[in-house]
Amino acid sequence: MSDIVVRNDQSLPGSMRFRYVEQVDGSYAPLRAVSGDINIASTQLPNNVYTYNINIIFADLEYRLQLQEVAQRIHIRSRNGNAFRLAFESGYVAAPNAPYLTIPANGAYDVDGINYGDGNAIYIAGEAGDVIEVETWAR
Repeated sequence: MSDIVVRNDQSLPGSMRFRYVEQVDGSYAPLRAVSGDINIASTQLPNNVYTYNINIIFADLEYRLQLQEVAQRIHIRSRNGNAFRLAFESGYVAAPNAPYLTIPANGAYDVDGINYGDGNAIYIAGEAGDVIEVETWAR
């Protein structure tokens, strides 16, 4: 299993926090800001939006993203539109070994009205060369 280590960038002001991801070689890659409008299907705007990018280096390897915040909404998709597997416990997505969720090609996982995170993790396996984009909202 390979861990993705996410670091806060405390130098960015405001309610949107961008993160850095520690890559396999130990270097840190800054996440790119999203330009344009963000459509939030909620009547209450979030206090904090967190953006993560998970670089899938090897297919069928479990990548772990540990959330630092308590997410009330999570949106996960493949940048390249590939199918990927998602679980909330380790040991299910790489082999694969049920139970896990299959997010179909050009699909996304989107859940609202939850309280998940604060040390909990998301486990993902996908196609080599893909980037899994994760956004979390906290109110």
